[in-house]
Amino acid sequence: MWVWRTADLLSARHETERFLATIGPLDLSDLYLYLTPEDYRIQDAALQALLARLKAQGTRAWGMDGWRGYFHDSDGPSGLMAALDSLIAFNARHPDTGFTGFHSDLEPQDGQGVGRALFHNGLAASQLTPAQRADRDRLMADWVALHDTLRRRTEEAGLAYGAALPSWLDDYYGEPVTMRVEGDRRPVLGQILARVDEAVIMAYSTRPARTAARLRGELAFARGLRHPPRILFGVETHAGPGPAVSYADLPSKASRRTVLSDIAAIATELAPVGPLSGAAIHDWQGWKTLPP
Repeated sequence: MWVWRTADLLSARHETERFLATIGPLDLSDLYLYLTPEDYRIQDAALQALLARLKAQGTRAWGMDGWRGYFHDSDGPSGLMAALDSLIAFNARHPDTGFTGFHSDLEPQDGQGVGRALFHNGLAASQLTPAQRADRDRLMADWVALHDTLRRRTEEAGLAYGAALPSWLDDYYGEPVTMRVEGDRRPVLGQILARVDEAVIMAYSTRPARTAARLRGELAFARGLRHPPRILFGVETHAGPGPAVSYADLPSKASRRTVLSDIAAIATELAPVGPLSGAAIHDWQGWKTLPP
């Protein structure tokens, strides 16, 4: 499960207790906790206490950060690296209750309110002009380089590295998203999957068959790697994206019970395809308001 408003859990005891009581029956294996670089220091005691309780119930904690602004055409990755540095320092202070790894949510598409329009939304690779292709190649190279840096730095610190990824990298308007690598064009999906220990594919849909279809390409890529990462799929419970995307927006499916049932159905359908490792719920804010 993703938790974007982690500060709420750390600043109010009743929120912490509600959170732990609600997620307890889920037997969550992992939590992705968004934290600013300052949170690791200012909320040190509260964060240590939360991680100790999570560890006691068998849940691994990951620090999380991500924003289109971390690409080099915008503010750059200094804030992202600062968050990782703060996580590493926290683990050094609390070796018995530290974080398992670092989870990034870096999405390259245009229209996020920051950065230049370099991806050129809505165009398959074959439809790009030479200038647009150069833009997308530059952006993809930067994206992969960010993952490369995060993988290297987490590995040096003895941490796992995972990433949330959009579901369309293997099929963007009928074609894979590619980039130039050593003079050849190669799928970006393969470049990223080779650099992560875990990939959560944001294949958000309230139709299990559609979610499963969106995962097939990722599972096929992972199966072909020498060291395949864990592959998970995301489900959306946060209100707003619409009834085709979020369970909160579809009255006939707006319940935790239905979400869990659909997760099981997706896992069953994909079992013969490849090494699926589970599902991730987006996010705590959505889940806590969803009826049982």
